[in-house]
Formats: sequence, structure tokens, C-alpha cells
Amino acid sequence: DFQRRAGGLEVRATGGSMPPIYVLRKDGRLDQSQISGVPLGLIRTADTSFDELTLRLEPGDTLILMSDGLPEIVNAADQMLDYDRMEERLSWLDPALPAGRMLQQNLRIGDDWAEDEALKDDLTIVVLKARA
Repeated sequence: DFQRRAGGLEVRATGGSMPPIYVLRKDGRLDQSQISGVPLGLIRTADTSFDELTLRLEPGDTLILMSDGLPEIVNAADQMLDYDRMEERLSWLDPALPAGRMLQQNLRIGDDWAEDEALKDDLTIVVLKARA
């Protein structure tokens, strides 16, 4: 859910047990927020509740959402990229890039790590840039 607020955007997210939600701030700082709970659609019971998270994005901030496919990419030595290495690489991204280029750079993180190894998992990345 997105709501325009004075000078920015408020984002509400619901879900659980996937990679953190990342925000690359316009000043280059990488923030992360985790939503706990069972993955959406895994359990079909009426009493399943999900955490809700509210984030504030200022113009120039970039929201990065992904499946676990990116941090779980393996290379020829069968080493997983993992969250620490992935987050380090996310923090290297230029926050001034438009969303499309930022998406390409996120995909490049996985390609560079995997070298020529085939992808063994699904990979979903969504990049949203907050505008004025």
C-alpha cells in the first residue's frame, strides 16, 4: 500500500519470512526491515496473522524487494552469495540511478557472483524509486 505524504511516500507492507525489505536512501545509506511470520499463501487458516511494516520514503529513496533467489545464488565453488555479501553489494549501488538501471544493477550482483553457473532457484526483484 502506498500513500503520498508531505514530502514523501509512506509504504505499508505485509508478509513474512522472506528477505528483508531494503531501502537505499538518496544519501547512499542502506536500511533494511524484516517482516516476520509465515510466507503469504503457505498456510490457509482464518486465524493466521501477518506483521505489517510502515516505511517512509523521501524523494530519491529506492525500495528494493526480492525473493530469496538473489542471496541464495551459488557460484562454481558452490558458495552461496548470502545476505551479508549481497547487502554489501547493494550498498555500493548509486542511489541516483533510475529504477530500471537499479534493477539491472541488482541482477548484475547475482550474475557476477554466479559467473557462469545456472540459476537454481526463482529470482524476483522489484525496484521502486520515490519521486518528488
